Amino acid sequence: MMYVDLNPIRAGINTTLEGSDFTSIQDRLFDFAQQRKSNKAKSDVIADKDKTNGELLCFKGDELLANDAQKGLPFSLQDYFELIDWTGRVIRDDKKGAIPADVLPILRKLGVNEKEWVGNVNHFGQRFYHVVGAVEAMRQYSDKIGQWWMQGMVCSRKLYV
Repeated sequence: MMYVDLNPIRAGINTTLEGSDFTSIQDRLFDFAQQRKSNKAKSDVIADKDKTNGELLCFKGDELLANDAQKGLPFSLQDYFELIDWTGRVIRDDKKGAIPADVLPILRKLGVNEKEWVGNVNHFGQRFYHVVGAVEAMRQYSDKIGQWWMQGMVCSRKLYV
């Protein structure tokens, strides 16, 4: 999947993931940005939205381990964003292109604090409980379920800039 997503960059056609037309990474980045802009309350803003009918398979992360019957990729969406960004920056002698060093890393473009990201991943269960995402999305979700407070609001303020 990453090989195909990086084809426009490796071929020297494009220098950014979001500008790589006709790739799943472009679709995923666009969908993620739209979710963030609309501040839709989701139980997991980090998760990729479910797509069916032959479209993109969603990322399930650790959920897949608990229920092998679920369709999805056993990886989190933001881990994929980070991995493809890092891989795309690697310069290879046998390829024409790479993501230039002056292009912002994908997490920064998505408004995620990179320094906080690692800590939140390593201590996820201690910092968040029912929901993780931008503060506004967490507030909307807590209103929806009738709960006035959600564990992780302070960490969310640091994580999503």
